[in-house]
Amino acid sequence: GSLVAFVVVEDAGDALWIAPAAGGEPRGLVPPPASSPRFAPSGTAFVFSTGDAREPESTRAATTTIGVVDVVTGAVHALVEGQAALQPALSSRGLIAFFAVGADGRRDIVVAHAGTSRPIIHAITADAALDFAPQFVDGARGDDLLFVSDRDGVAALYRVPLDDDGAARAPPTRVLQTPSPLRQFAVVDAGTRIAYVTRPAASEIVQRALDVDAARASASTKLLERATDLRAL
Repeated sequence: GSLVAFVVVEDAGDALWIAPAAGGEPRGLVPPPASSPRFAPSGTAFVFSTGDAREPESTRAATTTIGVVDVVTGAVHALVEGQAALQPALSSRGLIAFFAVGADGRRDIVVAHAGTSRPIIHAITADAALDFAPQFVDGARGDDLLFVSDRDGVAALYRVPLDDDGAARAPPTRVLQTPSPLRQFAVVDAGTRIAYVTRPAASEIVQRALDVDAARASASTKLLERATDLRAL
């Protein structure tokens, strides 16, 4: 897109700013506390959480708000309230996904309808695994959801196909297992490629071609040999 959204650490906490991707004057849009900005498919707004999700393993079950902000007017509207909801993502079909922290400390992926008064409708995962960083991508039969999970012992990328209402059509399938635990990823090039980073903090940024419907990723291409800021993606 033509804009980038990023986190700025201010005295009062983390705030969200935007700037032209080609260079230009940045401006603040969302005051603290705010985290995890991710653009809507339209590119005219992005969603965020008022919770801190830098370390999903240690995130507490504190109530947050997921909001959406118009990048032109700066108007903010709440989409999800009353949940420990973090790392939101919007789909082109009006769904919102996030990882929720339960009172028992579990971290599961949830899908709801965005912009309506309807409550959470589908728990995509409900188990002891650490599940976080959900993102939508178009599959052959509708929205597919990608997320990071350590359900097989080491954090890797998983896929769940969704029906039109946002319910899972099948159990999670592993798409990509990296040599080191997966930490963050971004879907790029209209859903045909992914870029990702792994632990430890000084690690490679890698890009792979992604076949969502076949649930697999191709051989990797290095984008950056050693990355030090994992929040850059």
